[in-house]
Amino acid sequence: MATTLKIQSFVESNIRERGELAAAAPAGATSLTVRSTEGFLPGHIIYVGALSREGCERVVIASATDPTVLTLLTPLTLNHSQFEPVTSVVGDLIHIYRAANIDGSVPADDFFTVLATRNIDPDQLSSYYTDAGGSSAFW
Repeated sequence: MATTLKIQSFVESNIRERGELAAAAPAGATSLTVRSTEGFLPGHIIYVGALSREGCERVVIASATDPTVLTLLTPLTLNHSQFEPVTSVVGDLIHIYRAANIDGSVPADDFFTVLATRNIDPDQLSSYYTDAGGSSAFW
């Protein structure tokens, strides 16, 4: 029987740094003016806008050479207002694992294998995955 999993998209352990836009950032912008770039580094994945809300988008930092400016690898696709949050995350993928249920107890970590990988949807609180082969035979 199929099992649908509901996975929280933005758990606190995935948050690396939080900041705020110091100026509005229009769609097409390739840089953000923020209160401070401290803790934001090139290559970091950031979300601009309120996490899990309409209008939040994912971008990657190209450089942070100015104390208040983050340069982006790709342009913004949405307009963002001053004071909107800027959040750096450890990762933007959710890995779904599964292990066989042998005796009803939780298996050791090395028994789990990756079943699927999903991108975090920036404007959704949760990500869903339907395991067509899911049952009580699996963790």
